[in-house]
Amino acid sequence: MASAARVDPGLMEKVFAELAVSLAPVFHRRDLRQNALLYLRGLLMPQVEGNCRSLAETVGLARPCRLHHLVERAVRDEDAAGDAVRFFPARHLGADAGVLIFDETGQAKKARWRRPQAGSVPARWAGSGT
Repeated sequence: MASAARVDPGLMEKVFAELAVSLAPVFHRRDLRQNALLYLRGLLMPQVEGNCRSLAETVGLARPCRLHHLVERAVRDEDAAGDAVRFFPARHLGADAGVLIFDETGQAKKARWRRPQAGSVPARWAGSGT
């Protein structure tokens, strides 16, 4: 029997508030920042599909149009978003020499060993999208 993860709500709110501050430069309008935080809250909820309609219902919106606008048409600073996403987890992992790898493909990865060929560089691990 699998056990559900337990999260301290106070700690979750504290970390979420820190994330909100990190993401503030991404959106120049207050309403877009609020919609982005609603979107993130929905994504962090357990057992919620990642579509705008499900997320809107989860966070208490009557219709998903605000989240659709956020995802499809809202003006945002892509570089600031990348910086926020990159630095936020690094601050909380606590490993100065660690490496954090984001895979945007959504495909399951299987590592497989490549044998070195004559005259090639040493063997290395390579990910596979299959």
